[in-house]
Amino acid sequence: MTRYVTESERPLSPSELAIWSADTMCSMNFSMHFELRGALTDQHLRTALERVQCRHPLLAMRISEEGTDVWFRRDGVTAIPVRLVDGPTGQLTAEAEAEVRVALDWRCGPLVRCVWLRHDSTHATILLTFSHVIGDGISGYYLVQD
Repeated sequence: MTRYVTESERPLSPSELAIWSADTMCSMNFSMHFELRGALTDQHLRTALERVQCRHPLLAMRISEEGTDVWFRRDGVTAIPVRLVDGPTGQLTAEAEAEVRVALDWRCGPLVRCVWLRHDSTHATILLTFSHVIGDGISGYYLVQD
């Protein structure tokens, strides 16, 4: 029986490996967004992302090539990065299109990033961009619910 460093560190499954292989040739990112009404501070957002990253281990992973094996690893992975953009709701499409085109650094992780599109002091859109190797639309939906 194979023993892993932690419960969540493990080799990629065959389907994850296929997606990761494709992603190394062209970005396989996807984005999800949701709107927030009410005051949102940088600390509130970062705390929420930190909690969700703890609850969902793949959000705190990077990918490591070890010979012919490819692993999910936790070591050295930082908090989910947040980029703040002030702008109107109409800017969402342009931000989402740009986000899915820019590869996530799978060697360093995490395999998710966040754009905080701040419309005004009480209205924002949060855009989360994921590597498809760690999720899909359904898992992204559950993450947003958390």
